[in-house]
Amino acid sequence: KEPPSVAIVDCKGLDQHRQKHLLNHIQTKANELSPGLMLVALCEEAVEKLSDMNHPDGDCPLCLFPLVTEEHQSETLPFMKLMSCFHCFHSECIIRWWNWLESSKQTGSSKSD
Repeated sequence: KEPPSVAIVDCKGLDQHRQKHLLNHIQTKANELSPGLMLVALCEEAVEKLSDMNHPDGDCPLCLFPLVTEEHQSETLPFMKLMSCFHCFHSECIIRWWNWLESSKQTGSSKSD
């Protein structure tokens, strides 16, 4: 008996590369488990794989370095996502910017006195 065909339907938030990677991984798992029962195992595998792939793409808008380097995906720096704009930043970068902003406010208020 042939293993089941796996498809991703109405996927949101995954680019084509990640969708293909997830689909290939789940299809391989389905092939391994065939002809046995596998629905729960495939769902668990998908959740685990999605958790592993849950990192932002692109560069930090502050330092312009990649949020996740291709060769060190397991060694990602902590990052933050701002809810107002959905941009992602390295945590260290946004903290440094926030501290600069706060010190600028204090310096600006003392100059106006």
